[in-house]
Amino acid sequence: MVGKTGKIRRLERADRGRKGIYILPNAFTTGSLFAAFYAIVQATAGNFEHSAVAIIVAAVLDSLDGRVARMTNTVSDFGKEYDSLVDLVAFGLAPALVFYEWGLKDLGKIGWLTAFI
Repeated sequence: MVGKTGKIRRLERADRGRKGIYILPNAFTTGSLFAAFYAIVQATAGNFEHSAVAIIVAAVLDSLDGRVARMTNTVSDFGKEYDSLVDLVAFGLAPALVFYEWGLKDLGKIGWLTAFI
């Protein structure tokens, strides 16, 4: 009986540690979202260099989240959808807003339309 109890306890401890690993890929994705948000905020403040660096950081974190999920065998449907949403913000919205604030704002509606496309 002692052997079984000890084995069960070891398995329970392993499961607890495993639950923490599930968060890791989504933490990278959240970091990418934060970097994209930071890029947007800095672009509206006129700090375009900071915006560019933040978008690069988002790209690095984006390249890591999927790899970490596969390495730790924690791929999930939520993670895939969350990554797609963050990619839209980090590589669609943030760069478009940076370009608009940097050089298209003075063009009025044409600049807005160009940034949208």
